[in-house]
Amino acid sequence: MCVLPTSTKGHALSIERWPLWLLPALLLSAVLHSATATHFEPIRVFALITPRAPEGGAVRLDVAEAPDGAWPTALIVRIRNRGSAPVPLTIAIRGSELARPSVQALRAQRFDIDLPPRKTPLEAPGQLEVTGPGDWVLEYVEVANLYGYSSGALAFIVVPRGTREYVRPASTSLWLATVLLLTLGAIQRPLRHRVGRRAHATLVGLVCIFLGLTLVAPLATSYAVVLSLQTFVLCALLVPASAFALPVPAHDHIVIVIDENKAYAMITTGPVTAVTGLTGPDRFRFRPVSNRPKFKF
Repeated sequence: MCVLPTSTKGHALSIERWPLWLLPALLLSAVLHSATATHFEPIRVFALITPRAPEGGAVRLDVAEAPDGAWPTALIVRIRNRGSAPVPLTIAIRGSELARPSVQALRAQRFDIDLPPRKTPLEAPGQLEVTGPGDWVLEYVEVANLYGYSSGALAFIVVPRGTREYVRPASTSLWLATVLLLTLGAIQRPLRHRVGRRAHATLVGLVCIFLGLTLVAPLATSYAVVLSLQTFVLCALLVPASAFALPVPAHDHIVIVIDENKAYAMITTGPVTAVTGLTGPDRFRFRPVSNRPKFKF
């Protein structure tokens, strides 16, 4: 029989815990480097808010320049098809075709279109033209530098893929935060109560899914999600990932028993108990613990 001490001082750091907290730490680091903004100045110019029917199969309107000469990167259009058949349309700005959407019958659809980059510093967005046959109405037109946003505890913006028109954290802060996140699991103690561990594990799982979708969005779609700094900090505080690890009671031992058939079994003894009146190694004894199936391998 061989006795192996697993811990001599409470919650020992085990290499088995590393994968459990390393995943959310790496996700947080990646999001901090690529999809976190300390400041973002939204641009929204409402070019059309009153529905307009086409004249001669086309709707033409001038798009005003954004405040302070800023260049919008997103075009948001909503078109309603009042006919019983799909309507193919062509959307162009300054004579350059941007998209060829099709509106389903008896439906209103929104289309998010990336605007081309500005060619000259003084160039304005210009005239928007929507053309197509059938019975349809142009209901809404907006030029902006974002497609949507969320406020509150989880604040983020949805922008065209490739947009970098936001202030990112300083490089020094990025690396310092990365080192802090990668050491997060080593300095946190796991939760003692099983219900708390499970609830926290579920919460961390949801945060990891949210961070993963943030990273995958620009790779799989034409959108990019950018988190506010407060949202990133909230996610970082919710992920002391060492809570995934089970606490190891102090002074536990593992007993490996080798029987005559060369079968190996691992059982745990209870904690070491001091016996009064004795000195030396004999003053300690093990309290018996049943050989439950979950301790076998």
